[in-house]
Amino acid sequence: MRNSSLIAATVNRRFSIFDESNIKKGVAEPLRDNYIQLEIYPSYRHNLWRYVRVVSEIPLQTGPAGHAGRLESLQKQLLEPTSAARAAVKLEAIGKEAIPALEAGLRSDNMEVQFYASEALAYLDHPPAAEVLAELARKEPAFRWHALTALTGMNDLVATEAIIELLHVESAETRYGAFRAMVTRNPQDPAVRGEALGDHMMLHTVKSTGSPLIHISRSRKQEIVIFGDNVRLKPIVLATGNHVTLKYTGDGIFRVSRFAPDQEDLQIECSNRLDDVIRQMVTVGASYTDVASLIRVAKERGALDARVEV
Repeated sequence: MRNSSLIAATVNRRFSIFDESNIKKGVAEPLRDNYIQLEIYPSYRHNLWRYVRVVSEIPLQTGPAGHAGRLESLQKQLLEPTSAARAAVKLEAIGKEAIPALEAGLRSDNMEVQFYASEALAYLDHPPAAEVLAELARKEPAFRWHALTALTGMNDLVATEAIIELLHVESAETRYGAFRAMVTRNPQDPAVRGEALGDHMMLHTVKSTGSPLIHISRSRKQEIVIFGDNVRLKPIVLATGNHVTLKYTGDGIFRVSRFAPDQEDLQIECSNRLDDVIRQMVTVGASYTDVASLIRVAKERGALDARVEV
C-alpha cells in the first residue's frame, strides 16, 4: 500500500483536475496495494489508450540532476526517428517542463519526428502544435486519426481554426474526420451544427470551398453531411418504398409527394437544393434509407454533381 500511495502521489503531481465543488484534486486514488483508480484528465477524454501510456511513463523518483539529464537524453531520442515515438510520450509524461525539448522536434526535417513531437505538445495544450498537426493530417493518412484526435482534445482556439481549415481540403477522409472532430468539440458550433429531421436523422450542411461532397453514415447514427452550401439536384423522377415520389417540375422546382392507402395525400414543392429536397422528403414520411437511396440513385443517373462517400 505504501508503494501504491507513492505511485498515486507521483501521478497526482503531474495530473490534477477540479471536482464538482471547484476544488483541485489529483486524478489518482490508491484503493488497494495493486489497484489505483484514475479519473480521466480532460485532454485525453478521446484517447484513453494514450492516457494510460503517458501515466505509465511518469518517472517515480528523479533528483534535480537526474531530471535535467533525463530531459536532455529524451530530446536526443526524440530527434532520432527510430526512437521518437516513445521519447515523445516520455516527454509528455514529464509535463510542461518538457515543452522546449518537444519544440525541438517541431523544427526537425523528419515528418515522423514532427508528428510525434506535435502530438505530445497537443496533449500538453501547446498552441504551436495545432498548425503542424493539421498540416500532417492533410498530407499523411497514417497520421490522420491521431492528429485529429489530438486536435480534438486541445482547449485552445487555434485548434478549432486548424480543424475548420481541414473542412476545405479535397480528401474525403480528412474532411469528414475534421467534421467529426468539430462535432465532438462542440456540436453547436455554427460551422458544423446540424438539424434534426423527424425523429430519426440529422442533416448537416457544411460550408466548404472544396469540391462538393456528400457523406452518408452507415453505422452509429443516421446522418447526412453535405459539404458545400449549393449542392443541387438535376431533373430526376424517383419513387421510394414508403410511397414517396420525387419529380422535377421545371424552373428549379421539385414536387415531393406521398400517396399511401388510407392516408391523406401529401404534396410539397421545394427548390432543387439537395438539403431542401431531403427536408421535404422527411416531412412527407421518407425514411433514412429512402434519403440515402435518393442520393445513391441520383449519383448513378448523373443527377448529382458531387462526390458521394459512405
